[in-house]
Amino acid sequence: MLSPLRNRAGKRLREPFGKAGLTVAVIALVFAMLGGAYAASGLNSKQKKEVKSIAKSFQGTGPAGAQGAAGAKGDNGSNGAQGAKGDTGNTGSPGTAGKSAEAIPFSGSKGPIGGVTCTEGGLEVKSASATTLVCNGKKGQTGFTETLPAGKTETGTWSSQLNFSASGKIELAPISFNIPLAETPSLNWINWAGEAKQGSASNCPGSVSEPAAEPENLCLYSFEGEEPGELGFGGKVGGASIGSPGGFVLQLEVPPLSHAGGTWAVTAEED
Repeated sequence: MLSPLRNRAGKRLREPFGKAGLTVAVIALVFAMLGGAYAASGLNSKQKKEVKSIAKSFQGTGPAGAQGAAGAKGDNGSNGAQGAKGDTGNTGSPGTAGKSAEAIPFSGSKGPIGGVTCTEGGLEVKSASATTLVCNGKKGQTGFTETLPAGKTETGTWSSQLNFSASGKIELAPISFNIPLAETPSLNWINWAGEAKQGSASNCPGSVSEPAAEPENLCLYSFEGEEPGELGFGGKVGGASIGSPGGFVLQLEVPPLSHAGGTWAVTAEED
């Protein structure tokens, strides 16, 4: 290692350039000494090591210098490439518009539709799920019924009233129809045994317990007589009986110890 320079008085000379300057001077001296060899072919490996060793021995160990000023802001980098587009979710197809219910009025008969049949008109209701009918109520008969409707039957009971005369026992049996007929019906008398004593049995298809009559016919059905052996009266309906569309007053010729009575049915003529 080189010793510090001293003057003739033996005092150490002051290093005018400091350690850094001394280091540079030494390195310059070394290169000057080796200049010829370096100019010819450059330093060999041994020479490189010696130069590095000499430079390292003179390297300063002082404190770090102050931080330098920040450099100028660099230019912005270029934009990165756009990323790949992600998959989108499936889009559902639009639903079909619903169908509103529709009610269509009609008259007369219609059906069966949806298990329903109408006879007096109504509404045909159509919807997305099904079609059905809403029926009007059947027309009722309004006002006062002046006569019994065609083909209809009304029934009742009848009983004789005792009246004596010089010729024997005479009984009267009034019958009033609840609803008058348009025409006076034909009279038929059926005894307790179902035999026709007057008129025709074919005009009277019923019985004393279930009276019935064919159209335009009045049918009298008899109970049994009141006394033993007297099964119904064995007389007849006299010619003095009075009949009308509103009813009859029957004049009965009845044998002694008997009584007349029973049920009746009358049916209006058909259209």
